[in-house]
Order: sequence, then structure tokens, then C-alpha cells
Amino acid sequence: MYKRQSAIEAARRDLLGLGPFGAISIQVGTALDPTGGVPITFTFRERLRHAVGVNSAYSTDLGGSAGVTWSDRNVFGNAEQLNIAASVINLGGSATTGVGYDTSVKFTIPCLLYTSRPASRCRPRAARTRVPVDPR
Repeated sequence: MYKRQSAIEAARRDLLGLGPFGAISIQVGTALDPTGGVPITFTFRERLRHAVGVNSAYSTDLGGSAGVTWSDRNVFGNAEQLNIAASVINLGGSATTGVGYDTSVKFTIPCLLYTSRPASRCRPRAARTRVPVDPR
């Protein structure tokens, strides 16, 4: 039974890793069902769908920085995540030549949707593109 319990806990961790869930509890049945299996009930508590974050930092040589982030933790209802961030950097530092900025947009699709492997085992795959060579 220990191996099954660790598999159930691994499934709970994989589901938590998706992002939209704040807590997941598991209730394992104590008796076999009519098909001979043990019923397992997962109870989910969702996090807020949208989040806003504010950050700031200061160093004596680079000066100050400030930024804001906005996140949607469940864009299309399948745990896709969209994160948008913007920062202003080099505000008044002694080693800087001027104010700069940094922006980013990140869209994440959980690999659980497209593979039978748990999220903890998903690895990014490098995209390969072939470029035709002009023989001239």
C-alpha cells in the first residue's frame, strides 16, 4: 500500500504545481467499491484567478528599481498561465548612465494537458528549425 500512497501524493503535488489550486486534500476510501477499486476523492480549493504584484529594490551603485506584475492563473480553464511584468530600473544610481526599463510576457501551458507524464517530469524541448540553404 505504501507505493500506492506515494503515487497518490505525487499526483497531489503535480496538481498543486499547476498553479490555480491553493490546496488539495485527498480522502482514500476504506472499502472496495463494486469494481474492486478503492475510491479516492480529491478536494480542490482554488486560488484567486488574477493576481497583482508590486516590487522594488535599491542598490547604491545601480540605484532604485520598481515594477508591477499581473497574472492570470487559469486563462482558458485548463491551468494555462499568463504573466505580464514591467519594471523601471537604474533610478539614480552612481554607476548608471540613465533610466532603463524591462518588460516581459510569459504564457505557460501545463504539460499535463499534452502528455501522460506528471508535471514534475516535464522537460522543455528545444525547437528545431531547418533553414533552406540557397545553393548560389
